[in-house]
Amino acid sequence: MLIMSIRLLYPGIENVENPLISPVYSHDFSKFPDITIIEAEFDYYLQSNKYFVQKLRQAGKNVEEVFYKGMGHGFLDSSGSCNQSEDLLQLIASKINNN
Repeated sequence: MLIMSIRLLYPGIENVENPLISPVYSHDFSKFPDITIIEAEFDYYLQSNKYFVQKLRQAGKNVEEVFYKGMGHGFLDSSGSCNQSEDLLQLIASKINNN
């Protein structure tokens, strides 16, 4: 299913399983730092995000998942009019400042 979706996004590419197209196809996570994945309930990438988180955890990586109910992909664009977007901006700033 995921390969089929990526083929629709990148028609004509021979190897859609290239990790540079989508990190869910990566097999070596040794150089990955701790990661925070921000997910939205109605995000069209939610299933691939969940799969990626599972692969990272299986590789022994520290992953923090932040889930926003009722939101769709790109809800950060709603900053100034959406409390969840403001919360997300604060979260991103705190992650940057702590690293």
